[in-house]
Amino acid sequence: MVSDNDGEMLVHSVEHFFAIELKKGNEKDSKFRYAALKKAIIDAAQKITGSFAAVIVDPVTENMVSIKAGSSLYMGQGHDVKGGSFIIVSSDLASVLSQTKDIVANKRE
Repeated sequence: MVSDNDGEMLVHSVEHFFAIELKKGNEKDSKFRYAALKKAIIDAAQKITGSFAAVIVDPVTENMVSIKAGSSLYMGQGHDVKGGSFIIVSSDLASVLSQTKDIVANKRE
C-alpha cells in the first residue's frame, strides 16, 4: 500500500498484523481477540513513523484500543436522553468538551 496519510497507513498496517495474530488462536475467543488486537497495534506502530491518533475497533467484539504518536487524543464519556450512554473520541479537545465534561484518563498498557 502507498499513502502519504499516516493514519491511513496505521489502519491498514493494523489490519495486516491483526489478520496474522488471529491465525495463531481461537478467533472466537474475545480475550484472545483483544490480545491479538493490542499486539497488532503495537506491531503496526513500530513500523509507522509520523504523527497519528486513532481508535481501532474489533468489528466482532467491539473492543476499542486507542493509539497516538505526536498527536493529541481525548476520550470522554457521557449520557444522552435519546441515545443513552456514549463515548466520544477526538484529537480536538473542544469537540469532546462540547459533548461531555467527563474525560477518561490516559491508561497505558
